[in-house]
Amino acid sequence: MILWVPNARPPSLYVLKPIHTGKMPSLDGPRLHDNARAGRETVLLFDTNVIGQMYDFAMAGGRHEQLAEFGLDQLIRVLNLSGDGRLALTAGLASRELTPAMASRFHRVYEWFLGRFAPQYVDHPFSLPPDLWVPREDNGFWDKPYEDQIAFALPYALLLLMQVVMIDDSERNATDRFERFVRLVLAEIDVLSAKEMEIARWCFSPAIDRDPAYGRRRKAMIWNFTRMGGKRPRSALDLRRIALNGAYDLFLITAAVHADAHGLDGVAQDTWITTYDGKLARYCELFSYAPAGSLSGAIVARTEVPTDRDPGYWRSTADFLRQLELDRVRRALRKTYQPDEMIERVRRIEAIVASIAKSKVSP
Repeated sequence: MILWVPNARPPSLYVLKPIHTGKMPSLDGPRLHDNARAGRETVLLFDTNVIGQMYDFAMAGGRHEQLAEFGLDQLIRVLNLSGDGRLALTAGLASRELTPAMASRFHRVYEWFLGRFAPQYVDHPFSLPPDLWVPREDNGFWDKPYEDQIAFALPYALLLLMQVVMIDDSERNATDRFERFVRLVLAEIDVLSAKEMEIARWCFSPAIDRDPAYGRRRKAMIWNFTRMGGKRPRSALDLRRIALNGAYDLFLITAAVHADAHGLDGVAQDTWITTYDGKLARYCELFSYAPAGSLSGAIVARTEVPTDRDPGYWRSTADFLRQLELDRVRRALRKTYQPDEMIERVRRIEAIVASIAKSKVSP
């Protein structure tokens, strides 16, 4: 028997545009119209939690009056912006975070939901399968198909290494901890990725009193990339789950950025992400991506010194990364890996995490 407990507060839906120039734009009817006139396709990528809300809604009875309790009335308003199905919906990426059994159920619920509340997006109505419910099984890195392992390997490995330093408190100084993380990355992978470096800068950053805006941003990054349900990791398995969840978020953002930067089959794209994850929204506010030119699709870090009360951490870590990158360019250190080699490095890093977790993670 499934006992459904209604949300005390409906979740907020976020519609995010990773490529922007400093202020998050809005997806609205005029933008859809302008895109159509310019021959651009407006694409909406679904985060897994959006399909999860549809699934929980269906399990609770799927009645129209329950939509607001699950925050799905907000989604319907977005889907019906144009009224003619002009949005191109993409839910396939959400399945990469799920087991095949769960992905199959989520896909059926997704089609059923659209058929009932946004029928302009489906060719015919769908009914819910009688065996809808399945246990929410773990879907670790090694459970994924080989092509997904390749896609997730680098961000997963980098975020695992960040977890290693987070739980091993050998250094108390924030700058020393960040620099240790970078040196560990260079020793184990020898690839510096701007996205993960900026995430780590926030996660290792010191708390600063009397700057609540900074505190909220710092907390959002720490909770999204080093916590699970707001709780500290208690095992090596928790550490792997947290890192993989963060890697999925970065994968979703990268997919949206790549589509905008390069188009699809010769058609220009205007790509958005819809999610109920407020922490992912904070990430997209903190970091933007270049909209055009030779750096199109490249991350634009906007956190050089995010507070006027910086105790020296933000300036020193920025200088450290800048000097490191200059040295690597001068010595032509641009490491690339074959997929199998990268996956083997993930295996080695997981072993490091397991070893440290035995002594450093509280049971």
